[in-house]
Amino acid sequence: MKTIKRLLKGILVLIILLVISLYFYLQHFKPKYKGELTLSPLENKVEVWFDSYGIPHIYAENKNDLYMAMGYLHAQERLFQMELVRRIAPGRLSEILGKDLLPTDKFFRTLGINLSSQEAAQKLRAQTNNPTLKEAEAYLSGINEFLKKGPTPLEYELLGIEKTPFTLEDIYNAVGYMSFSFAAAHKTDPLVSFINAELGASYLKDLGLKADTTRQMIPSYFGDPIGLNEKSSAKLLEMLNQLPVSPFIGSNGWVLGPSKTKSGKVLFANDPHIAFSQPSVWYEAYLETPDFQLYGYHLAGYPFAILGHNRQVAVGLTMLENDDVDFFREKENEADSNQYLYEGEWKSFDYRDEIIKVKDEEDIVFQVKTSLHGPIVNGVLGEIVGPGPVAMWWTYNKLPNQVLDATRKLNNAQSPENVTDALKLIHAPGLNVMYGDAKGNVAWWATARLIKRPDHVNSFTILNGATGEDDPLGYFEFAENPHSVNPPAGYVFSANNQPDSVNGYYYPGYYLPEDRARRIKQLIDSKNDWDKEDVKQMLMDETSPAVAQNIGVLLSAMENASLLGNDQKALELLQAWDGKFDGQSAAPIIYTRWLYTILEKAMKDELGQDKFDLFMSTDLRKRTFPLLIANDSSSWWYNADKKAVEPRQEVIYGALTSAVASLEDDLGKNVDKWRWWNIHTLTHNHALGVVPLLGKVLNVGDFHVSSGEEVINNWGYPVTTENKYRVSFGPSTRRVVDFSDIENSESILPTGQSGVFHSRHYDDQAQMYVEGKFRKMAINKKELTTSGKLLMLLPDKE
Repeated sequence: MKTIKRLLKGILVLIILLVISLYFYLQHFKPKYKGELTLSPLENKVEVWFDSYGIPHIYAENKNDLYMAMGYLHAQERLFQMELVRRIAPGRLSEILGKDLLPTDKFFRTLGINLSSQEAAQKLRAQTNNPTLKEAEAYLSGINEFLKKGPTPLEYELLGIEKTPFTLEDIYNAVGYMSFSFAAAHKTDPLVSFINAELGASYLKDLGLKADTTRQMIPSYFGDPIGLNEKSSAKLLEMLNQLPVSPFIGSNGWVLGPSKTKSGKVLFANDPHIAFSQPSVWYEAYLETPDFQLYGYHLAGYPFAILGHNRQVAVGLTMLENDDVDFFREKENEADSNQYLYEGEWKSFDYRDEIIKVKDEEDIVFQVKTSLHGPIVNGVLGEIVGPGPVAMWWTYNKLPNQVLDATRKLNNAQSPENVTDALKLIHAPGLNVMYGDAKGNVAWWATARLIKRPDHVNSFTILNGATGEDDPLGYFEFAENPHSVNPPAGYVFSANNQPDSVNGYYYPGYYLPEDRARRIKQLIDSKNDWDKEDVKQMLMDETSPAVAQNIGVLLSAMENASLLGNDQKALELLQAWDGKFDGQSAAPIIYTRWLYTILEKAMKDELGQDKFDLFMSTDLRKRTFPLLIANDSSSWWYNADKKAVEPRQEVIYGALTSAVASLEDDLGKNVDKWRWWNIHTLTHNHALGVVPLLGKVLNVGDFHVSSGEEVINNWGYPVTTENKYRVSFGPSTRRVVDFSDIENSESILPTGQSGVFHSRHYDDQAQMYVEGKFRKMAINKKELTTSGKLLMLLPDKE
């Protein structure tokens, strides 16, 4: 017994020592929030005050020191996130994550974003007096100083990542990935082309691809050959789902002018919608020098804020959803496959070799083939149907990249004129830029180089590359872009919906339905005495008048239906429902399953299961549903299996009974116990969280949440027959800037400021976020010196 006791004591001591060792090992990784640090590149000392949520407020004597400090602090919280972001566009994920990411790397290598980044970086380096260059290099020097002096992140240790300096090319590659994630054509054009070629043009009518003047647009105020098929879209979606960094998806933004607010000052609101991940996409920081102030939201590895405000102006964004990608079928020379036909002449393809390093595998040599339209996507974008190569034409690669200059100008803007000067430099991605200021101005600009296309071109299908007749004709001038500056209504808004026409022309795009825009306008028009608390409440709004309208259409088709049991109870719940996605309600569950079942019965017989699943994963589904259920003569009511038209009413009726039966199987027969928030859940997943043991530590959640898709508080999820609707995207921040009380403007992040999992700021906002709470965006230094923590950054005098 004594021996056993001694053995147990020894084991206990060993466990205690291991726990203590692990504790001190993990402490080594923690970000530094107070004390002193000596940083070689600094010219003068920099004060950094951290607020209670770990957000740095950086006070420097000059811009170079300011951005150098910003780079260091950004790296100490988000270095692994920066590493992932800089690897996506140049196709270097396989190097650290293994062969599963090889198809993704091949695709991004084919796009050629890295080539554009190299060209842009070379041009910027030649402009030795350009302040953009100086500030970007100062930011990079801060990141690289942390690489030398800071602890190696745990993720680097686990994956065996070698630390290498960050460069200008990495900054431009971050913009390139953002631009790609905005381009919906990659995901949608192949499926549309398939439907057009195999089913006919009549099947496109209910997909909502053309501008619908009966729907809520963003008001402006001036004072068919088949090439890619559904497998191409599926391949891209599969690759995007593997990306360890969040893609951009949608957003809301509105700016209320003096005539709409209680204070007579501008109120600004913005909540960009981005796929959830941990850490979340934005890194917050307040920056100040004697002649510059900005409270900004920064992307990983990018020096200038994308969203921001100061005492004079506020700027935010939503995604424009314009169509800036076209696919061209090239006619290859049968006698020489190295040539293709263009305007009656044989042109030679360009070739380049790419070497992809793959973790624990041999290097892959990969050849990229390019025509004058762009890179050939055969072999990297799923299956290509029909003869010959298909090229991808993309605005991003066609014009000089001046986005870095543009964002710096935006960060320094003090007026609407300053903003427009900056926006003219942005060719891609397509953005809706929202603006408000202390002088009472409100504005919205659709920002991108919008393409002029021949009248006959349907940009949603594959085009003819041989004749030159389908080629873009150029670009519209920025002044011709949709916009609104100080409109008579007294406010501007955007929710990724279709902008109004300019000179009678509707710019083509992949715009989201009117649901959120309609609700935003409905609420804003309801009163003229808005204050900050009202706007915060509006950002959490869960009601969709468009869904309520859809329910009305569906119920009208059920007028003569004879229902029993839970079918009748479900119908009664929907009859009483106002379209609010209340977590305690069963109505959102019934509506969502009914929606799925109607689309399945109408479309799966023509598309097949794989194509139907693909359709449900795109935004086409959101635009199609209201058009389909209201159209008695839709081609989709034809049942390909029965070879007969099924009346709309019969499909809708049958879909309800099928939907209720499937819900009974999933949730039980007691409808009174069905609760939306029991099956609508949110988890913020870390890139390494797919490993079960790591997921328990690194992921944040699971939260049971209310709200739904295409409401203002937009929490999107895959609509399937699964008994869980797992939220995949939503507001990446909620911001309210109040120019009547600028020091008490408020915001929130989905999880926290830090990407270091044992920092107290890793998830300290997560519960607040799901509860709809906010916290202050502090800009008063006196307030910070009273309650914050001070970190002094000192120059190395040696």
